[in-house]
Amino acid sequence: MGLKLIIEEDGKVLVEVPLSPGDWHRRELMREVERLRRDVRRNVEFYEAFTNANRVRMLHRLLEREDHTLSFTELMTELELNPKIVRENAVKLQNIGFIESPSRGAYRLSRRGQICFMMSVVAMQRMLQLMEEAWNE
Repeated sequence: MGLKLIIEEDGKVLVEVPLSPGDWHRRELMREVERLRRDVRRNVEFYEAFTNANRVRMLHRLLEREDHTLSFTELMTELELNPKIVRENAVKLQNIGFIESPSRGAYRLSRRGQICFMMSVVAMQRMLQLMEEAWNE
């Protein structure tokens, strides 16, 4: 296929990942699969953040704010969620480091949360679209 995922910072390539198994050296691919197997719990926690519409809505709303901060009440009101749902989802997002609580009753999107949201929601959608276009050629 020839597609690669390249992550760079200030013009310096940090990671280059071929997206077709045929483009990998077998040993490197097996090492990556083994790493995935060892880190399965952490990966599941990460991906679970994006499998719940309420958590995605909460992250999105926090990202929209200039200071990335909302109160518990604002989350409830703006997203029309009951307190139990806000609390349960906020705890899950805090446990994986996506949000932090700078003060009682306030939630802020952490730097990790900002990067993970952009990577998993925005970038992933663009990559899937590109791959679908490549498959259809």
